[in-house]
Amino acid sequence: MEELSRLEAIKSALEQGKQISETDKKYLKEKYVKLEENQKNKAKPDSEIVHNTLGQAKKPSEIDSALINLIELLAKGEISPDQYDSLRKKTIGKYSGSK
Repeated sequence: MEELSRLEAIKSALEQGKQISETDKKYLKEKYVKLEENQKNKAKPDSEIVHNTLGQAKKPSEIDSALINLIELLAKGEISPDQYDSLRKKTIGKYSGSK
């Protein structure tokens, strides 16, 4: 609650065209940095989360990401099922080392 009161006081001062103290400026900068960190640490979209055999979330590998992208393109109608099959085979070949 104290934090909210302080932020409201700073906002009010700025809206009235008043200067804020160096302490308040430092406080706002710290809050901004924390907000940025929180935004960076937010959960990834579902399309970027892959589950292993135990159901645990893990970061997708390059091939997983590539195949997910192909599935999304197919779902949006941006590629045909035949194009999907062809690109999927090429992608798997690229990442498995065979051609």
